[in-house]
Amino acid sequence: DLNYVFAPFLKTILEKEKKDSFFHEKINFLFFGNINDENKVEIKKYGLKSLKLFGFVSQGELNKYYNEASAFLLFSVPDHAFNFNTKFFEYLSFKKPIFHFSNNGDVSKFIEDNSLGFGFEKEEIKEKFSQKIDLIINEILNYNDSSFTDVDNSLICITKQVRKNIEAAKVEFDTFLRRDEPTKNIKEPHKTDTSS
Repeated sequence: DLNYVFAPFLKTILEKEKKDSFFHEKINFLFFGNINDENKVEIKKYGLKSLKLFGFVSQGELNKYYNEASAFLLFSVPDHAFNFNTKFFEYLSFKKPIFHFSNNGDVSKFIEDNSLGFGFEKEEIKEKFSQKIDLIINEILNYNDSSFTDVDNSLICITKQVRKNIEAAKVEFDTFLRRDEPTKNIKEPHKTDTSS
């Protein structure tokens, strides 16, 4: 359930819209694809002018929006704070900041350690996310491609290491399985009858 970070996200936008009647003309938050009913109810409840739902669009149309985006929003359920999903890698390929909303975990740490964007835990959304919105509006939040090139290179290294680890695990597992197999072609020692 994303509501643990989605509700504070919506409340932060609502506060921004209340403070600035032109907020929705300065920035928009676009959502594509399937939005669950619970989140749709939350969105309608707040009546946000700066948040727009598009549903499913073609990949070509989606890429146009991605190219025009200032940043990407990535929401993760609580137990996925340590999982890099495919959406993360899709966003990464566009070389723009990623705003990750989740519990503190490997994904947010990786994003921040490599200057790829920001991680926002539930408690940080109101203040930290609000500040980052202001930076985007004022065009202060700029990322250069060198951060993403460095990460591209480190992701290649990580992928190679993961492949090595998988191969090593396969060998260990195969060895473990063979340990319990009966040994072939070894005869039991001949027993002699010692009873008389």
